[in-house]
Amino acid sequence: MDKKAISEVKKLVKPSGSIDRIRGCYVNEEGKVIRELHDSLAAMEDDSLEKYCEILRGALSGKLGRNLFNMEFPLAEEMEGGRQELIYRLQQSELRDDDLLTAFFEKVVEHFHSSDKYLILLIHGTYDIPAKGSDNLDMEDASDYVYSYILCCICPVTLMKEGLCYDEEACTFLDRRQDWAVQKPVSGFLFPAFNDRQPDIHSLLYYCRKEDERHEEISSDLLGCVLPIPEADQKELFKSMVEE
Repeated sequence: MDKKAISEVKKLVKPSGSIDRIRGCYVNEEGKVIRELHDSLAAMEDDSLEKYCEILRGALSGKLGRNLFNMEFPLAEEMEGGRQELIYRLQQSELRDDDLLTAFFEKVVEHFHSSDKYLILLIHGTYDIPAKGSDNLDMEDASDYVYSYILCCICPVTLMKEGLCYDEEACTFLDRRQDWAVQKPVSGFLFPAFNDRQPDIHSLLYYCRKEDERHEEISSDLLGCVLPIPEADQKELFKSMVEE
């Protein structure tokens, strides 16, 4: 996926966009599931849904080669019992299969390294990809493909400090008690990839917030893919080759 394709998908992650289902799993410091989330989009307040979307868009943000990586599945992972097969079944189920969701969440908990509470978020969306006319402009009334996708992100949940906070509606400072808050994602992925404006089930887009904390236990152990060499290491490698 290039920057244009990523931007096109990112625009879908909004309350009025293509999202039709959201699921989640809240995990404690010991790696125990506190609860799975099955909130209905229809019953969710707009402000809450926008907060979810804002967090999820974070997994489509950053720079290619530093935070975002295109990865292909090895052929063996696409066979029955492979790691791509689980992700593919999850996407095909449109997050309707509770047993499959539980199996996926258990896999994440098994592999993800964290000493903090965290939230696993999953959404499913469907996008009628507008066809392109001879002038290369979108034809909104014509569609060549339907892009059915899942977007997953793993977010730390941290304790907010208590204190006085300004309330815009009340126009005054009010006491805020300690509470747990969901932070921006540290890892995530989009499946399938959106390549050449078509779904590509053989590839995905992987996200990590920090270049030096890529959570390769997710990319390799959960997804079965090999992360490309970090951008900084590529530059250092190229520099050493030139010097030789």
